[in-house]
Amino acid sequence: MSKKISKKLKVKEGDPLVACDFVSSRVELSKEKIKKAMMNGSCWLKKQNKKGTNRIRKAKTPIRVGDTVEFYFDPDIEFPSSEGFEVVFETKHFGIWNKVPGMLSQGTRYGDAGSVLKEVSSLRKQAFLIHRLDREVGGLIVVGYSHKAATKLSELFRTDAVVKKYRCWVLGIPDEVEGVIEEPLDGKESKTSYKIIDKFEGKACLEIRIYTGRTHQIRRHLDFLGHPVIGDPRYGRGNKDERGLQLASYYLEFEDPFHKRPVQVSLDEEVLSNFLSI
Repeated sequence: MSKKISKKLKVKEGDPLVACDFVSSRVELSKEKIKKAMMNGSCWLKKQNKKGTNRIRKAKTPIRVGDTVEFYFDPDIEFPSSEGFEVVFETKHFGIWNKVPGMLSQGTRYGDAGSVLKEVSSLRKQAFLIHRLDREVGGLIVVGYSHKAATKLSELFRTDAVVKKYRCWVLGIPDEVEGVIEEPLDGKESKTSYKIIDKFEGKACLEIRIYTGRTHQIRRHLDFLGHPVIGDPRYGRGNKDERGLQLASYYLEFEDPFHKRPVQVSLDEEVLSNFLSI
């Protein structure tokens, strides 16, 4: 059985000068698996006397003595299908895409196959991730199509000039129909508001708005409230569900930084129901 691999390998005199052959000479893994891992984005090249590393996907990529090749492999990682991933709103500067639950927003050292950034990069000339959604979360995510767009859009998110709303199902019924949670997260101010919009068999469907962007903010705040998100694999007790995390990003509103026009995008109820299956 294959084991997890994390290697930084210096190319020396006498080594093969083709990427796949070189990795094969240094790790105990079949060439077939190495090629597949490379296609999924698990191999990186740092050229001698150059800054930074870049993914290399082609097995026959030439390398030179003095270069450093990084190779990562984890047999337990499954790269999800991006079926259903599509653009919902678009200008020449950016797009708002409907992310499928299970997709990574961006890749890791172990690969980027099926990630939002990789998929958009293959469909548009350039792609820059403006914000992230947890892997388990489906819904709206913004991608810039140029450095300039990325800078302008990132500033909107940084200054909380974007209205971000989510829909989720939680365990139990909150005492208040609507409320605000301001429990600090990671030592930083954090703010989440919620409103009950439906109830079913001891569960509540909430509309959520976040005013800050802390890691797992919604999931942590609702767990703190005593009503964890249904299907959350990390936070809460008694809320696990084989159907997955019942949380989706469904509404974004901001001013187009190029045309100074309002942008309001929301998922319709039919699409949203694909993510929330209570």
